[in-house]
Amino acid sequence: MKITKTQLLQIIKEESQGEAEFAPLEAARQAYLQEPNDDTKHEFGLMINKLVEPIMAEMGLFWEAEAYYNRGDLIFNNRKVEVSIDPKGAMGRYDVEVLAQVSAMDTDPDFEPMRTSLDSMKGVVQFINDKVFKSSGMVGEPEGQGELPFKENLNRDGLRKMVSQAVVQELTFREQGRVKKGTPVIYRRVEAPDYKERREYRGRWMGFTDKTKLDSMVEFDAGKGPDGSDFLRIETAELMLDN
Repeated sequence: MKITKTQLLQIIKEESQGEAEFAPLEAARQAYLQEPNDDTKHEFGLMINKLVEPIMAEMGLFWEAEAYYNRGDLIFNNRKVEVSIDPKGAMGRYDVEVLAQVSAMDTDPDFEPMRTSLDSMKGVVQFINDKVFKSSGMVGEPEGQGELPFKENLNRDGLRKMVSQAVVQELTFREQGRVKKGTPVIYRRVEAPDYKERREYRGRWMGFTDKTKLDSMVEFDAGKGPDGSDFLRIETAELMLDN
C-alpha cells in the first residue's frame, strides 16, 4: 500500500470533506454568539436548515424551526424522542439533551435520558446517529469518504500498522543514500517458544526486495542466521546498523 504525505496527514488529523462542509455553519454560529441579533440568528438558522435538517430528517427527526426563532433552541423530534441542542452551551460547546417523548415511555420504559456537550455540530449529529439510533457509519460524509483513499476498512490496529509502515518507508528513503550493499546490520526478532526473548543476528544488508522498499534482503554467514538461514528477506523496521 502506497500513501502520500498529504494523505497520511489527513488521516492523523482526521480531516474529512464533511467537516469542511460544516465550516460555514460553525462560522455562522460564532458570529451569532459574538453578536446575538436577528441577522446573525437568521444566518445561523439558514445553515441549520441547509446542513443539519436534512441529516436529521434521514434519521426520522424533524426540526421545530419556530422553537429556534422564538427561543433560540434547536429542537428535533419524532413520536419517540426529542433532541434539544443549545448552541450557546458552556465553554463554547453545544449542550445536547435527548429525552423520550411521553407517548413513547410505555413502549420503551428503559429509555434513559442522554446529556452531553460537544465541540461541533458535526460531532452532535454523529452522536445522535451513534448513541440514539445505534447506527454505524460517518454522518454527513460523501459515500466512501470514511475509507479515505483506501479500499480497506481499517480498524485502529490496521491504521497503526499502516502509519508505522509509512514512517518506516520515509526513513528508508532517507537512509538509501548512505547504506550500501554489504553494510553490517543487526536483525532483531522475538524467539519462540515463549516469545519473550529478543535475539540479535548480525549480517550484511544486500538491498531492497521490492519497489515499496519496506522489505530488505540480509545475508548471514552460513549457520549463523535465524533458523540457520544464510539469506533472508526481512522487514526494514527490524533492522539497525551495526556500528
